[in-house]
Amino acid sequence: MGTRNRGAATGNSDVGAGRGVVFIGPSDPACRSAVEQFARGTEGRSVTLCDSRPDLVEPWARALGEHVSVSALDPGDHHALCAAVEAAALVVLGAPPCPRVTAAVRAACIDMKVPYLDLHGDVESTRSALATLARRAEEAGVPLFIGCGAFPGMNNVLVVDAARELDSVETIDMLWTSSEQSRADRPAVERLLSAATAAPAHHGPPSGPGVGARADLGGGDGAYTEQRAHPARITMPRRFPAAARIRTAGRPGSGLLVRVAGTYDGDPAVVIRRTPGGGEGVTPLGNATVLAGTACAAFVTLALDRAAQWKGALAPEDWADPEAFYTAMENVGVHPADIVETVV
Repeated sequence: MGTRNRGAATGNSDVGAGRGVVFIGPSDPACRSAVEQFARGTEGRSVTLCDSRPDLVEPWARALGEHVSVSALDPGDHHALCAAVEAAALVVLGAPPCPRVTAAVRAACIDMKVPYLDLHGDVESTRSALATLARRAEEAGVPLFIGCGAFPGMNNVLVVDAARELDSVETIDMLWTSSEQSRADRPAVERLLSAATAAPAHHGPPSGPGVGARADLGGGDGAYTEQRAHPARITMPRRFPAAARIRTAGRPGSGLLVRVAGTYDGDPAVVIRRTPGGGEGVTPLGNATVLAGTACAAFVTLALDRAAQWKGALAPEDWADPEAFYTAMENVGVHPADIVETVV
């Protein structure tokens, strides 16, 4: 995993010295959501939206303010990419997963010494960041914040939050949930989790994202299908090496739920965190797109404050403190009651 920059509290002053934030791929719905939540509260910081189809972005970007600009960008043009990111404080890749584009943007950020963050986590790019680019990023003093959406992303933070109540962690379950399940009581949640944990355990490293890399966890409609190929199953064992099982399940829904089991004071214990099913705030988290985009906007605000402290490849559980993340969610317009709750 990545490491903290040594030396002065401000870290490497050459990294991310700019003021603006560059979003690449804002025509993607989740990235658009992230831009809208972030840009509305940051009029003092310039926001540049780079896309291969700027005509899809300009109509809605005009309403965000004069500090937001739109430009055309071909991610395959390395020189244009470097020019687009070189003066940024942070570059956010929000385009859907594409190995070629992800590799190009990360390479440009490392070359230009600009902090990088991506919204959509996928198995291939996660492995690449950890196995191939981590050392280059560390040597350059550049942080690569990977998988900073909802799942992976916010769900990883919920796990860290829950695990802090335990002395040891034995199993971790991470799920998407529907709006109804986000309001369910503890017995209903336990029944859902029992269906998940009743499936045959999968041993060994996660396989590729192909057909057959799944196991039905019940529910009748395939909603609780185990995702054996998931970025969280690659990154979480680094934070919780003693966990005997880490499961990821579900398809994109309107809520997140994690269950962490282990011991406390010598006795078995379970902690469950989830996003509530309500929606009192400016940004009710009512669907997967809004949830992913809003969580990404919160990670962006947090990364801008902390990028100089980190270098290398970092998953959310490596660097995003839960309380700081929840505060960042409030700062992008989410009511505190809509962020996280404990199922008791």
